[in-house]
Amino acid sequence: REEVARWRRESGKKLAAGLLAEHLPRRLAEFLLGGDGGIAARMSASQQNLLIRNLTALPLTICGTGDWNRAMVTRGGVALREVSPRTLESRLIRGLYFAGEVLNLDGPCGGYNLTWAFSSGRLAGESAAAALPASNQ
Repeated sequence: REEVARWRRESGKKLAAGLLAEHLPRRLAEFLLGGDGGIAARMSASQQNLLIRNLTALPLTICGTGDWNRAMVTRGGVALREVSPRTLESRLIRGLYFAGEVLNLDGPCGGYNLTWAFSSGRLAGESAAAALPASNQ
């Protein structure tokens, strides 16, 4: 309710669907609004109530998932409790390091998983290199 009230105060002639699409996919925003929602500053009480009801109480049924070729992120992998967070070395097998999605860690889409892949790869690589005897470096 507070966000919708803020839209009415501060968003001028922007469409409610555009404002809601800052938080949700555009098609979902339009569905929840029952269309584009019109100009946010002019949303009626019934439009506001419909949106709030849809956001908080709309039952959604999962109909299925895509195949592995369409997967963006998968869950599962090496349990985080089995890995040192400082080095990403296995606590079970010395000298074994993990990075990226081989670990049971994921985040929302939008670059977070890539950031994790790159940063954990660097940490695991640097940790592995630091653990080598001086004659091997």
